[in-house]
Amino acid sequence: MLNLHRNLEFFIKSDEKRFALAEILESTGSTPLKVGAKMAVLKDGRTCGTVGGGKLEAAVIEKSLNLMNSQSRAETVYFDLSKRDDSGLGMICGGDTSLGIIILERAEAVALEKKVAACMRAKKPAFLLFDFADSFIFFGSAAEFSAEIGKRGNPEPESFAGTVADRKFVLDGRTFIEYSSYPDTVHIFGGGHVSFYLSKITAMLGFETAIYDDREEFANMARFPHASTAKVIDFTHFTRADIGFRPSDYYVIMTRGHGSDRQVLKKIIEFGAEKYMGMIGSRSKVRDTKNALEAEGVPRDALDRLKSPIGLAIGALSAEEIAVSIAAEIISVRRKKEL
Repeated sequence: MLNLHRNLEFFIKSDEKRFALAEILESTGSTPLKVGAKMAVLKDGRTCGTVGGGKLEAAVIEKSLNLMNSQSRAETVYFDLSKRDDSGLGMICGGDTSLGIIILERAEAVALEKKVAACMRAKKPAFLLFDFADSFIFFGSAAEFSAEIGKRGNPEPESFAGTVADRKFVLDGRTFIEYSSYPDTVHIFGGGHVSFYLSKITAMLGFETAIYDDREEFANMARFPHASTAKVIDFTHFTRADIGFRPSDYYVIMTRGHGSDRQVLKKIIEFGAEKYMGMIGSRSKVRDTKNALEAEGVPRDALDRLKSPIGLAIGALSAEEIAVSIAAEIISVRRKKEL
């Protein structure tokens, strides 16, 4: 949903009257990017987003420009990226990919962007449908989508909806459906240097990013312009509602003191965090924190789910490098990679 929003905003801010929206519909084997990757192409060749880079992307841009100069409004294209290299791209990634390209006029794009922005503000999932046979695009809630899909004799949207990751389907080679959940949130406790750099990276990765500190000068949008929200809280007494707690979000603990780190960790475990909890600190600090919380009755198995010392072991030293290592660990969880 966020990538679509960015593509639409990119076009709307331009002076162009129409643009091409390209999206990967199917992908098998090894390919640069997978299903759902999007790219906006303007008539002057400027782009937003990516569908894989290199000669593949150059070919998609060329086809998008040609489509904008034709009488057609939609097209599907296929690229063989296997060792046979039948596409002539000189890319032998080992797989193949199909893309759809659809032309949107300014009025259509503006109306679509308003719907996407409204869903993001309401933090609700939505369905996106591309019909490349009829040059048609639809975006709406489950109820709205149910009515639309019913006209086509396709399954009900409940059969598509995922609870964790976005799910994408090609129904008949020409109709593409994407179920988009609201972006996960990275909750960062502590407004220090590492948090500043981490918030920039997580925002770039498409996460909602929330900053919390018990000092107003370290929890404000002026200090964290890339964050979705910055809020002053009491690290000892905050509630689920105070942080918009969701078990499937990511929780990064980097406050200014060991004591407040321990209190935040205890709260997050009590709330029922499931996907990711990480805490900065040395191995001795981690050991002492776990022992202290276990003595207070916090289950050991919950404490053992803590990622700490936080971040992938890449030898990071500076605040910027530590932020990169934490972001990399979050990505590994997001993509379900064991490292």
